[in-house]
Order: sequence, then C-alpha cells, then structure tokens
Amino acid sequence: MIKTAFVIVGNEINATGARRVAAVAKKVVESLDIFIITDYNLRSVSSVLQKKENKYDISSNDIDIIAKHLASYDLVCFSSMTMTINIVYDIVEKLKEYNSDVFTLLGGVHAILYPNDAIEHFDAICVGEGEKPIKEFLEAFQEKRDFYVTQGLWFKLNTQIVKNQHILLHTNEELNEYHFGIDFTEFKLYDSKKKQFNKLSKWDYIKFNGLVYNHIWTLGCPYRCSYCSNSGFSKINKDYLKIRYSKPGVVVNEIERVVKNHPYISRIDFHDDNIITLPYDTLEEFCKLYKKQINLPFTILGINPNTIDREKLELFASHGMTKARMGIQSGSEKILDLYKRNTSLEKIKSGVDILADIQKRHHTLPPLYDIICDNPLETKDDIISSLRFFNNLARPFTSNIFSLRTLPGTELATHFEENNIKCADSSYVIKRPTLSNVLLMRISIRKMSNRKLEKHLLEVKGNEEQQKEYPKSLGFLNLLFLLKRSIYHFKKRDFAVVTGKYSYMILKFFFGKHVK
Repeated sequence: MIKTAFVIVGNEINATGARRVAAVAKKVVESLDIFIITDYNLRSVSSVLQKKENKYDISSNDIDIIAKHLASYDLVCFSSMTMTINIVYDIVEKLKEYNSDVFTLLGGVHAILYPNDAIEHFDAICVGEGEKPIKEFLEAFQEKRDFYVTQGLWFKLNTQIVKNQHILLHTNEELNEYHFGIDFTEFKLYDSKKKQFNKLSKWDYIKFNGLVYNHIWTLGCPYRCSYCSNSGFSKINKDYLKIRYSKPGVVVNEIERVVKNHPYISRIDFHDDNIITLPYDTLEEFCKLYKKQINLPFTILGINPNTIDREKLELFASHGMTKARMGIQSGSEKILDLYKRNTSLEKIKSGVDILADIQKRHHTLPPLYDIICDNPLETKDDIISSLRFFNNLARPFTSNIFSLRTLPGTELATHFEENNIKCADSSYVIKRPTLSNVLLMRISIRKMSNRKLEKHLLEVKGNEEQQKEYPKSLGFLNLLFLLKRSIYHFKKRDFAVVTGKYSYMILKFFFGKHVK
C-alpha cells in the first residue's frame, strides 16, 4: 500500500480540477489524504475593506511544519497556479530534506504552461488534463511497474528529462465519468495559527465560500482573450478551444450530492465561460432536472457579448437564475482589440439591453459586468471613451472592477514583457486611486449627468501619466458600492455571499427561514 497525499495550494478551496483528479486517485490507492494550504481568503469582506494584497504570507516555519508532515508519505501530488508556485517549490525542497525518497508530482496551470520550469523542482509533472495519467501512473507506481512511460506526464530521471507525449483532451463521454470530485468533507485545511492540519469544517467552508457552491460544468473556450490562460493553452493544443461538457443529469446529481453533504448551501454559482453556448435542448433538460432535484437559486457568471442569447436567458430565469454576469472589460474599441475580445461596443450594448430586460421582467438581481482598469496602455482618450460608455448603459447594474494583472504564459503577458511594459503584481481587487477609477466607481453606483461627467473628464489622465490620487474618495465610494450591492441582495433575501461564522449566525438568528 502506498501512502499518498494531494496538496492544493491557492487562494480558494474549490479546486474543481484537483478534486476530480483526486477522486480518480482514490479509486486506485487505498490511502489518500487531501490537504489545502491557503493564507489568503479572496472572498473575505475584511480583505476587501483592508485592501489586503494577494501575497501568500506562508512563513518559513509553516513551510517546515508542512514539509515535515508530508515527509511520511510515499507520494505527494501538488496542484498550484503560478502565483503560488514559489511556496510549493519551497515546500518540496524542504520535504526532500526530510525524506529524499518521497516521490513528488505537480499538476495544474503552472505545470501545463511552464513545464520546463516545473520539472526542475519535481520528480514528475502533468502537462495536461490529469484524470487519465494519474490513474495509469498510480497503478504502475503501486505495482512497481515502469511508470516512466505514462503518457501525459514528464519525469526527471537522474539528469535526463523524459517528456512523454501529450494525451488527447477528455471527450464529453469521458467527462461523464470524471465529473464527480472529492467532496470538501475530505479536505484537511492548514491552520497557520495552530500550526497543524485540521479537517475542513462547516465554518471553514463558509469562511471561504459563504453559502455558495461554486461549480464549473463546461471545459474549453473558443476565444483567445489575450489576458486569459486559454490564450496559452490553445498554443499547446487547439482542442482547448472546443467546448466540452458532461450530461445534464451528471451535473445535477453531483450538485445534489454536495448540497446533501453541506445543507447550509443556499445558492449555486456557475463559473463557466460559455455555458450559454450549449444547445437549447441540453440546457432545457438541465433546467428541468435542476428544478426537480435542487431547486435552489443559481447564477450564470460567464457570459460573452458575442454569445448572449435571450431565449436561453429566459429559460434560466424561469428556472431559478437570480443573477447573470457578462464580461465587458472596456468601453474603448482599441483596448478591446488589445484584449482580443472580438466584439464591438454596439454588440456589448445590445447584450446589456437584453440582460436589463431580463432583470426587469423576472425581477432578478441586477446584472453584473466585469470591467478592467489600470491598463498601462490606456490613454486619456481610451479612458474617456470607457467612462462615457459605462455611464450610459441600461440600469440597474453592478460591476466587478478589476485592476489589470498579467497571467504568466498569456499573450498579453508576453506582449508586456517584449515591450518592457510594467504591470502591478498586487491583488487585482486593489485599484489605483486615480480620478478615472473614482469616476468609474461613482458610475457603477449611480449614473452621472452627462454635464457633470464631462466636467470631470477634463481632468482625467492616461494611466502612464503622472497624476493626483484620491485614496479617501475611492475608499468611501467602495464602501457605498458594497452597501448598494448588499441592499440589492438583502431585498431579494439572498445572503449566500456572506462569509464567516458570526455573520452566518447573525443572519440565521434574524432571517432563519431565508438562511439554511
């Protein structure tokens, strides 16, 4: 029997892909433990209000404790994105000091996009989707057969790097088999205060996810937005551009299982980029099953202006959808071209009008729009175009205003590197307190009169220009913005986004019939 550990390092506990791979591994090995390491809660209200930067403050002492704990395992499999990879490297280095015989493997986005870097630190890496390779590898590993021939994995064998062939991406039929992931009840979360791993509790779940279950139904995306990792994936395998998905019944059954294990969940959030592109018949089957078996409010959080479909949105809204989110990103045609969004402002406006109409007729929460600010290439004219465009969108709406950050391996990151363009590396929720961002936040709260807006636009500067900053104004508007969003949710009795034990207990006391 081989003693195996899966270690997930990141800023959330959802780990959809790693949970699926772990579920496959559990069918092969008898002893499997799953550990979560995170020191930053992206959804914490305090993190937002305190503007806590997305820096992973895992101390050297924590790394030593974690490594010592993992040293008793025969095989340790890590999953990490690039932003946390250095912590993983430190853990592996210390782990090898305690037990040089432990076999280490890395999967996840960093291993796929930066395999040559990753293999320097691990005995093996997974360079694609991991469900098939992990099964084949584990069977050979525990039977002491030659596992160095496992397709889809690279191995470091003495001074030689064995680069096995990439495997085909999963088909829809295979996704039916792999869709179920390890449940959160099997996670062990590292407590940096107590310096130990503890079984993930109900309060841990609520701390990181609120009363929401975050789900992804589909894989793949036909677009190559320059800031998105898919622009890097598609260079490796063009099949990443194809949308793949499992049967509606499989999806609903998995959600039903999660809700049964976590009865406090009161909303399901679908983070798919292209769920709305699935055939109408498939979505109709899903909606009927979902209404019958789950019957909880749900949100659709990945709509592209190019694929928005009124008929499908009507279907969603009539079966429990309470909110839809669409990516706008910019109101400047030039910046949209830089992002390779392949959409026009007219198309975006048409999509906004559809979402506004759906909201009014079905009384859902206001639509949510993603907007990117702080792009160093935005000129004064670009910013003015965006502010005018956003100010005149159909109301009501709310927005996610994210400060631009480049993800390693993406087309935009490569462009910035080649042209020596600097981009901030703090959390993308931390915006520069420029006048343009103050106006953007103000517009997100309430429409400004065109006359008043035009007066302020005279003072706006390009992002690379030296300019006065307004941290107090931006902070105050941020509070008003959060308050307004809270009021929308309060009116709908939607408390799913509230995180933390005490917030939950207060809501449970005052609004018991609306809080599970």
